[in-house]
Amino acid sequence: MKLPLNEWAAAIRSETFIGNEPWNEFEQLVKTLANEYDIQKILFTKSDASDLQKEIYALQSRTEQQRMKTFYDKYIEKYTVSSFSEEYICREVKMKESVAVLLTVAYSEKVPTVSILYDNAFVCDSFKACLFNSRKEKGKTVILKNLHVENLEIYKEFFLTGIPPRELNPQSNPIWNVEKTKKYYDTLPSLIGLSKEEKNYLFIQEGTHVAQLNGWEKDKNLSEINSTSQKMRHVFRPKKFKDKDAAFLSIDFEKRAFELLNHRGKHLGEISYLGEKNTGPKPNHDIKLKR
Repeated sequence: MKLPLNEWAAAIRSETFIGNEPWNEFEQLVKTLANEYDIQKILFTKSDASDLQKEIYALQSRTEQQRMKTFYDKYIEKYTVSSFSEEYICREVKMKESVAVLLTVAYSEKVPTVSILYDNAFVCDSFKACLFNSRKEKGKTVILKNLHVENLEIYKEFFLTGIPPRELNPQSNPIWNVEKTKKYYDTLPSLIGLSKEEKNYLFIQEGTHVAQLNGWEKDKNLSEINSTSQKMRHVFRPKKFKDKDAAFLSIDFEKRAFELLNHRGKHLGEISYLGEKNTGPKPNHDIKLKR
C-alpha cells in the first residue's frame, strides 16, 4: 500500500522540509509504517519531491546526505498525473487551479493522507475538503482521513494485514482470519436509509479492510479492466498467501459480501465478509484477466 502526503500540510512549512523536529518525527512515522504496517511508499507531488531532493543535495554533511538519499529512495515516490476528468479535491468550489493531486488520490483510494506537522493546523484525525465533480456546477464537502505522528494508534486497525498460514489455499479459505474479521464486522454501521452512492463508499472501505485482514490486496489493473460506466469492480488478489494467483475476490456492491473467483476469473459463488457461502456460481459474474 502507498499513502499520499498531505500537500496542504506540507505547504505550511516555513522554508525547508528537513532539518527540523516535524520532519524528524515524520521520518520515524514513515519507518514505522513501513516496518510494522507494510506501507511501501509515501507519495509526494512532483514539486514537493523535487524540493526535497534539492534540500538533500544541499546538505553539507556527506554522511547526512547519504542517509537522506537512502531514506528518499526507500520510502518516497514522486507521483505524477495528467488530469482528473471526473472528481478531484480542491479548497473551494470551482477552484480548478487549486486541485490537490494527492488529496484526490486519498479520496479515490479511500486511504488516509499523511501530514507533516509544521504547525497545528493538521493535528486532527480528519479534515474537510471540497470535492469538485466536473458533471456538476457545485462541489460538495467531504471528510478525508488524516494520519500523523500523534494519532497512529487510531489507524492501527486500518493497516492490519493478515498473514495466512502457508498451508491455506485462498480459494478454499479466502476468509481465514475469522476472529479479527468478526471483531471488525461487529463495528460496521447500519445501511438503513443510505443512498446507493453512500453504500458503495462504505462497501469499498469495508471490503478493502476485510480483504486486507485476510491477506488480500487490491489489484488495480484488474479492477480497471473489469469496471465500466455501469458497473464498478474492486478486485483483490491473495498477495499474502503462498499461492498468489490461485483465486480472486471482488466486492459485491449489492450487500456486504464478496464474489469469489478461481485463477481463471470464473465465478465460484458469493461469500459473506465472514466467509460464509451465500450463493453458487453465476456465469455473468466472471472477471477478465486481460483487456
